[in-house]
Amino acid sequence: MRRTIFTALALNLFLTVCSNDQITKYNVVWDLPSKDYNGSMPIGNGDIGANVWVEENGDLLFYIGKTDAFSENARLLKLGKLRVRLSPNPFKELGVFKQELDFKDGVIIINSSSHGTNNQVELRFWVDANNPVIRVSGKSSAGTKVEVILEHWRTERTKASPNDRSFSGWIDRDLSYWNFPIPVYVEPDTFVSGRTSSIVWYHRNKSDAHSIWEMTLKNQGLEDFMSESSDPLRNLTFGALVQGNKMVSVSPTMLRSSKPTKDIDISVFPLTAQTETAEMWIEKLEEQVQEYDRKSPASVWADHKKWWNQFWERSWIYIDSDTSEDAFIVSRGYILQNWITACGGRGNMPIRFNGSIFTVDGVQTNNGINYGPDYRAWGSAYWWQNTRLAYWPMITAGNFEMIKPLFRMYMDALPLARHRMQQYYGFDGAYFPETMYFWGTYRNEDFGWQRPEDSDPEEIRSSHTRYLWQGGIELTAMMLHYYRHTLDNEFLEDTLLPFARQIVKFYDKRYSRNEEGKLVIYPANALEDIFRITNPAPEVAGLRFILPQLAELVTDEREKEYFIRFLDEIPELETGISETGIKHILPAIEAEKRRNNCEKPECYVLFPYRLYGVGLPDLEIAQETFRLSPRHMNGQYRTNGWVQDPIFAACIGDAVGAKEKMVPRSKYVHEASRFPGFWNHTYAWVPNQDHGGVNMIALQHMLIQTDPWSEKIHLFPAWPKEWDCSFRLHAPGKTTVQGKLENGKLIELKVTPESRKKDIIIHINTK
Repeated sequence: MRRTIFTALALNLFLTVCSNDQITKYNVVWDLPSKDYNGSMPIGNGDIGANVWVEENGDLLFYIGKTDAFSENARLLKLGKLRVRLSPNPFKELGVFKQELDFKDGVIIINSSSHGTNNQVELRFWVDANNPVIRVSGKSSAGTKVEVILEHWRTERTKASPNDRSFSGWIDRDLSYWNFPIPVYVEPDTFVSGRTSSIVWYHRNKSDAHSIWEMTLKNQGLEDFMSESSDPLRNLTFGALVQGNKMVSVSPTMLRSSKPTKDIDISVFPLTAQTETAEMWIEKLEEQVQEYDRKSPASVWADHKKWWNQFWERSWIYIDSDTSEDAFIVSRGYILQNWITACGGRGNMPIRFNGSIFTVDGVQTNNGINYGPDYRAWGSAYWWQNTRLAYWPMITAGNFEMIKPLFRMYMDALPLARHRMQQYYGFDGAYFPETMYFWGTYRNEDFGWQRPEDSDPEEIRSSHTRYLWQGGIELTAMMLHYYRHTLDNEFLEDTLLPFARQIVKFYDKRYSRNEEGKLVIYPANALEDIFRITNPAPEVAGLRFILPQLAELVTDEREKEYFIRFLDEIPELETGISETGIKHILPAIEAEKRRNNCEKPECYVLFPYRLYGVGLPDLEIAQETFRLSPRHMNGQYRTNGWVQDPIFAACIGDAVGAKEKMVPRSKYVHEASRFPGFWNHTYAWVPNQDHGGVNMIALQHMLIQTDPWSEKIHLFPAWPKEWDCSFRLHAPGKTTVQGKLENGKLIELKVTPESRKKDIIIHINTK
């Protein structure tokens, strides 16, 4: 690798702006209809999502998802499924068919014409980027009758199957270890009758039914908190209203055009709200519809396109190669994941790692049973190890508004976390479980149902997550990274520092010191890899990473001294000497036998806690640590899902290794899914968001790496020499870096602000 420092004399480059027109060559285009839901395309506005497909019988169908549609069991449900049927149907006997996902404008365009007729139809399917509405609009060359049919499955109260793991996570609920204390039911939806020109339906978590929130607090010894808060599930109501141009209600589940029309215009208005009565929810929904109807159709469409055009301009990575299609596939994978993230990342709740809002019918592979569109493996909780991976790449991509729902969820859960600390330990501070309901408690299956009254609350049932609390440190690191990019001082004072103080207090007060005055983090888990050990590498590295940054940011001198003092008490990372005589990081002190999975806690010193890596001292230690990390799991479980090997390879400057890992990962599409960005379900569910998140993080790290210890910006630290690229990415200090690499030479570079050009260090890979 050759390293050069970019000086002012070397900056005499011809600069151009990369148009987002390049995005159009990655549009997903199908020339035949789909067989079923596995042939759906995802589209959304950040909070509302739809899986869209045209079936071979010519009907247009779509599932509706929303980020905050949580049932009384805390499951994230689909709102419903709609079928749009045209008569005569131009999609049925095909002459020409084309379904295209247009990234630039954020729309799915469907064209069709029938054999032997002049009937041609173009439909435009979009979810308004600025308003809570799904639109299906278009033109027909001939008079067409239009029907919209709600096809629903939650029509009556049913007892849930004990094998349906969308309730319990990854194992059957009837096993004694995970035994639920009550039967679990799926409650029905309500279909509103008496509508003349619309259909309305909703799911309402009733006030007189059980709530998993209340049960959870009581089960985990936190019932006192109920007087300080309110149930976020009780009376939560979610559903939608559908209306169309000159359409009338035929039944509570069907709309039909009053006469044949050449103009097709259907609007779907989803809503989630916590209201005292169902009638109040309907009133709120109708107000939402009326507000939207007052807007100019031309202006909302123009504003929608403007949002998506600006989204693709804020950052990009486009890769080219003359030698193989691998470069295109990797580049396309990055774009597809960025699309899915944007479609589901601006809602009231964070992205679900196990499918986001784009799950379809859930067929369990172990028994072949279809549990319906509300199914997702690994249950209803947020799992930090997985969730975080969709969020790290948002910062470098400049998607700053999309990371806020994650920060908000944890800040909203902070009062409960502090209450738990007082209840369990008797002092102030906060930690967050690895597997967590959105309000901040453990999953009950991990904590344990029906525990003995005198049991230690720390000794939860799940050994995998019993002492796994490092997520609070990592979220603090993510907040620090966000702040260094945005320089948002309001965020610093209102979110970052209040959160970080409580996390630091937990580690300061929870653990003892040894005779040398160093913190002894025991008992602890090294992720889910090694159990009940001392001083795991992620915790030690994480505290060493965040404490000096916090000391730098606080203005109160006593608090600054506190962070510095505590940093001095953090032990050194455990190290060993390899057979080649090179020092490397160990996962913990005197670790018991590892599970030999693929989490690699020792590699957390590379990412997310950048203590070692390109441009930092002792790069050889980083390289040896990754080389010795375990690789004992087989096949897809060693290389996909949340396995972070391509990130670690990029962090140590291994361009060849990073590329070798990225190419097959970018091809790892769910075998039954037609959409090329629906990643397979290794460790998660389809579409697998942690798999796509790792891919984005790794590709970004191959192009750009920064750290909090200097102002330097390292370009191409692990970039393959045979790949040309153009890119625009974000760096700390409100900085953007835009450039173009051809044949191993940087032919264009634009840094904003220009004062940051002096901080650029270019690493050209010549191997």
